[in-house]
Amino acid sequence: MNTPLVLLEGDQLEIDFDLDKPQFSICPQCSSDIIKLADGCDVCGWREKQSNSVWPYSIPCNIKQPNHPQLSGIIRQDLGERFIVEIPDANSTLTIPKLYVFPDFSQLDKSFQESSPPSKIPPTKRCDPADSQSAKERAPRQTRRKKGDGTGYIYRRNITRKGNQYQESYYRYRDESGKRRSKYIPQRLLDRVQEAESLKLPVADILVLLGGGKISRGELSGTSNDESLPRSNSEFINRGEPFSSFDGENLPIDGKSDELISLSRGELATPPSTRRRKQGQGTGYIECKSIKRQGKEYKQYWYHYEEWWEGELFIKSSKYIPREKEGKIIRMNDKKAPVEKILKVLESKSKRKR
Repeated sequence: MNTPLVLLEGDQLEIDFDLDKPQFSICPQCSSDIIKLADGCDVCGWREKQSNSVWPYSIPCNIKQPNHPQLSGIIRQDLGERFIVEIPDANSTLTIPKLYVFPDFSQLDKSFQESSPPSKIPPTKRCDPADSQSAKERAPRQTRRKKGDGTGYIYRRNITRKGNQYQESYYRYRDESGKRRSKYIPQRLLDRVQEAESLKLPVADILVLLGGGKISRGELSGTSNDESLPRSNSEFINRGEPFSSFDGENLPIDGKSDELISLSRGELATPPSTRRRKQGQGTGYIECKSIKRQGKEYKQYWYHYEEWWEGELFIKSSKYIPREKEGKIIRMNDKKAPVEKILKVLESKSKRKR
């Protein structure tokens, strides 16, 4: 039922019972007249509090307006450029521009902890030795050797023989005195040496694989035994046989029993092949060139050679082979005579018939 309005005019008191005029309410925030509480106050933005089930949002926030005290509330609705914020202390709602609304992170953390269920620590998974072994196999390869395992790497160079280019591989390392050394890698051992180098095995073990050189089996450090060397590495070197089963004299190569490497001397047990010179005798080959002079074609023979000193390339040069020495030089080269002897024959003066 509508309440009649009381109008004061002069000293007379009149009561107007006109029920057709709109009835007003008072805004609890700014005391302004409001036609309907549901519409809220257009002056201060107050809105009537609604139940939480109606509002789409529930975000704790702080309202910071200039020349006004800070208020704490809850964002209930997004109106585009404004928020409808509920003020629990005043039991009312306000429509505030988004510029003055800031999230209250402390209240957000509390509400999140209250809403989220307590976390349970998953049970510890039992470690399987097979899984740990597979994890070791999947582990990335080492990028450098351990301290004391030596320094070495594979070096490749291109050579030309009889007009064809070939690639030779050498293993360069530093000995105990710190000098740089090089050791030729046979083609049949190249894959195994590359695998050993990728696994970053000790340099001493790679030299054992190549034939030992000046380092005998008894001079190897303790990094090559079964205790410190991984089983995969020892199997790699010994092709599936225990490392301690060898007596330190011979090591099988590629599963062939007739090809053994002497670790104490660094030489092949089988007779050496005449297809290549012994270590330290140099490298050289003969090349035949065709030249034209006065419309005629001639053949010239040249001897290309290399001299090495302490594992480093010292000289790389060529010498012309005179016609009267061609046969002798060709025979010496076929027998793989030392390069030094062939150079002496080329440097000697030939006796001409008078």
